[in-house]
Amino acid sequence: NTPLTLGNCLVKSKTKQILISNGIKTPKHFTCELNYLPSPKELKLKFPLILKLLREDASIGISEYSVVKSFNELVSHSKFLFETFNQKLIAEEYIEGRELNVAILGQSVLPISEILFDGLPDGLPKIVTYEGKWIAESIYYENTKPKCPAELSAQIKKRVEAIALKAFNALGCRDYARVDIRLDKNGIPFVIEVNPNPDISPDAGFAAALQAAGIPYELFVFTVLENANKRLKVNL
Repeated sequence: NTPLTLGNCLVKSKTKQILISNGIKTPKHFTCELNYLPSPKELKLKFPLILKLLREDASIGISEYSVVKSFNELVSHSKFLFETFNQKLIAEEYIEGRELNVAILGQSVLPISEILFDGLPDGLPKIVTYEGKWIAESIYYENTKPKCPAELSAQIKKRVEAIALKAFNALGCRDYARVDIRLDKNGIPFVIEVNPNPDISPDAGFAAALQAAGIPYELFVFTVLENANKRLKVNL
């Protein structure tokens, strides 16, 4: 992917602006400047909210405390994030529902993966945290397992694939990327992130989607390299 795509996808507010301008549903949000929080009236969002660092990926800064249910919780957790990471935040309306990862290769949508939260203890928000991705034997790591392919009706599957591909193209992605989606209780997909640089190691989720599609990992690597080589030859 190009530097412009990588930059736009890293800054969550820019991603949302591009998605919204292309008619793609994404949770309503508010960008919090460093060490500044809006008043409840200015916020204009419905609780619960999820707080994220504005310019991070890999779930850095995401924890069991990221979903806040009141303005007081918002103030408390924002203060912690400001002091710990020293950067802007984004607050967005939390979509209660299923979390889907949609891997895309070229213009082909691979089998959709779902993060299963069934084993999480009551009271913990059903989200993908930093611990869930990187800290083995943590509660989140043990209880946020992907299932690929996800069990979806034909109608919802078609809807999710369409919005994922539309988001992929709106952000100018090419070759490969992953679109993360929350599916609300009414079956409406909301794009929560476009990741133009997802983990593609052989044991990662993207590789699992390749396997479910019957695409050998070696062929995937060859395809990406071949596409890049073709662009290089054209530019020369």
